[in-house]
Amino acid sequence: MDLFRYMQFCSHFLLIMITFLKDVHTTRKTCSGFRRNPAFDNLALNTSTFKIQVWNERHSPMCIQRCFKHGADCAGVLVNEHLQLCWFLKCFLTERFLQRGLLTVSSGWKYYLEENKCRPDWVPYNGHCYLYEDSVRDTWFGAKTRCNEFGGYLVEIEDKDENTWLISTFPVDEQDPVHDGHGKAVLIGASSEVETGPYTWSHSGQPVVYQAWYPMEPSSHPSEYCVIFRADGLWNNLPCQIQRQFVCESD
Repeated sequence: MDLFRYMQFCSHFLLIMITFLKDVHTTRKTCSGFRRNPAFDNLALNTSTFKIQVWNERHSPMCIQRCFKHGADCAGVLVNEHLQLCWFLKCFLTERFLQRGLLTVSSGWKYYLEENKCRPDWVPYNGHCYLYEDSVRDTWFGAKTRCNEFGGYLVEIEDKDENTWLISTFPVDEQDPVHDGHGKAVLIGASSEVETGPYTWSHSGQPVVYQAWYPMEPSSHPSEYCVIFRADGLWNNLPCQIQRQFVCESD
């Protein structure tokens, strides 16, 4: 091998090694932000609602690294090294997922979540953070102010997946009963100037496109300008002065 070709070979080899070491360093750095939760070992999601993407990947560190590089909407991964599958998740797995039949026993799966994805008591979903305020009840306007003080806003539900995630994650169905005729429910960010709409989101000012009204809702009862999210995921309009627990969202 002449000197020129030898130098080319050495340069190419050195470049490969530098790239490899950078990848190792990045993988270690990104993996340090993730934590394995063995409580969800050998469990697989049986719905695609909360999955972002599926990769053919056998090694957990590389699956985690892909999630980290994917962006803010990847909150964790399910990895099965035997099946060589890596699932990106929009959200954290919770015990309520088990209770609601969203997880199925399936050997080989391991769950990793990204710590510090949101502030304490807030939980991630699809790149946003959410707070279920169950320690206090307030009016719609009071809840809106509280969410602003927390650095967020009353939740704005954009699609069916987000609506499903909310009932799958927050224990609205476990609230103490409120005897106001509206059942167990939380305030959300939709409101209107008239009882029957149109409704808009208070933070973005955008019209409410996705809607999940309870049958015969929104009703035309006087002064029912604000909206609640029921334990079954359906919506009602109600007077804004009624006090309820609420969900905040932040970008």
